[in-house]
Amino acid sequence: MLIGSVVAAAPPAREAGPAHPAISGLEARLEGDQVLVKFELAGVPTQEALERIRSGLGVTHRHRVELLSRRALPLWPARTLASLRIDASATYDTLTRQYHLERTLERTGTRQERETRVDRQIVDTLEEACAWMARFEDLPPLRIPGGANLDRLRVHIESSLGRRYLLYLIPSRLTVSADTTLSP
Repeated sequence: MLIGSVVAAAPPAREAGPAHPAISGLEARLEGDQVLVKFELAGVPTQEALERIRSGLGVTHRHRVELLSRRALPLWPARTLASLRIDASATYDTLTRQYHLERTLERTGTRQERETRVDRQIVDTLEEACAWMARFEDLPPLRIPGGANLDRLRVHIESSLGRRYLLYLIPSRLTVSADTTLSP
């Protein structure tokens, strides 16, 4: 009888959704000598990140999108042909009750040329801020250098979503990644 009352007093379950963040909807499309990538992060921002945003602290997620070419030797590491670093951040202004969003995109090619773009936006709702942190559709294309074998190309994404603590003492990075091949 005591067990029944303890179970009945349990707190309600969290909202439906993935328990851990994951990359979903990853698409890499080949258009001429460029690769267009779009992806979405399920379960982002996490509960801890939402609490930080609501309290007025800034949250930044860093994503790295890489165009890789597999080597002919099986144990040799893949060569990076192009990369794109995305820093997506959100801050809640408690005075104006608006969310300040910023996305920095830095594209690097094989000849170490760099191109940087910064997008800023101010929105009124938490849903729009969450979408800004989780959906990436209008990314700059990754350029394929001449002579690259298209059959060996793949796209790798690694997202660093902040810190988490093991046993409330040991900090570790919360990182998710995904790979895909190119589709015509």
